Amino acid sequence: MLTCRDFDAPEPRPYDASAGCIAARGLQMIYQLLQPTDPTAAEEYLELGNKLMRDILRECLAPEARVKGGRVDWGEGGWEPILMVRSGRGLHES
Repeated sequence: MLTCRDFDAPEPRPYDASAGCIAARGLQMIYQLLQPTDPTAAEEYLELGNKLMRDILRECLAPEARVKGGRVDWGEGGWEPILMVRSGRGLHES
């Protein structure tokens, strides 16, 4: 059985949504490769990839943008993309 190793990173704990998404896609690809020969192991990779994506969305999903007064309000932090990629402080903070 696959296990996730906990890493106690020092504060602040930076997030990198792009790297996480790439890793999750890699886990999906391993699932696809293993599915024909070892479905049990394949499912474990898929579950880990899905958990990683849920965690990325929980931690990095940007607030929904709204149009106010003919202008786009990107929400708290002014994030324009779907995922907020941050390291330490937000990219838009000084």
